[in-house]
Amino acid sequence: MSDERAMLQAVPRRHTHRDAFEPGPLPGGLLAWLQDDAIAEGSTLAAVGGGPAYERLTAILAAWSRWRDLYPASPAEIRTRAETLRWTRAANSEARDGVPAHAFPAPAGSAAGRLPQRDFDLGRRWGFPPSGGPPAPVTAVLVAEGDDELSWLRAGQALQRILLRAASHWVFARLQTQPLQSASVRAQIRSNLRATGSPQLLLELGLARTTHPTGRRLAEELTGRQESR
Repeated sequence: MSDERAMLQAVPRRHTHRDAFEPGPLPGGLLAWLQDDAIAEGSTLAAVGGGPAYERLTAILAAWSRWRDLYPASPAEIRTRAETLRWTRAANSEARDGVPAHAFPAPAGSAAGRLPQRDFDLGRRWGFPPSGGPPAPVTAVLVAEGDDELSWLRAGQALQRILLRAASHWVFARLQTQPLQSASVRAQIRSNLRATGSPQLLLELGLARTTHPTGRRLAEELTGRQESR
């Protein structure tokens, strides 16, 4: 089977994973393959190894999380909360977009030494009970060449390719963008990785052989094309 066909067949099951991963490493050679995919799209997938590098990353994000909790009424946090409320769905929702209740934990949080997770539940107890589990075998940062529109586009293309390649091997990702909205956090992560470019996204990658479908809008709703009846 060609690479493109395998990735195409993975489209229906590709999803953001917010529960525990299965124990064990990624399939052999997959991380290097994902890094090659990022390079092919003009970006970099920088793996954060264990030990001091991972500890520094968790410290950076923990400090950001504490600052966020100290200033819940800041304009940025008000916008984030409003966006979360608008795009999360209760269990009985028939919406074909947004984040359904079965796709996020209630409550969100972070164990000591783990990356803090975004709170999609916001105290409503809509989500599933978090099941803990082992840490993700791979933590990585998607880094764009620059911080302009072309670099953002290329990073988005790299992300799509990475996620589909991973899903074709039943590997999924927890994604985080919220902390990287801070220029200070981006600068600290770039220094921690000793990388050039602009960090765009945090990924935690691991095996998860169960998947729940999420709502998808019709293609014509997204393209604006409506066929005449």
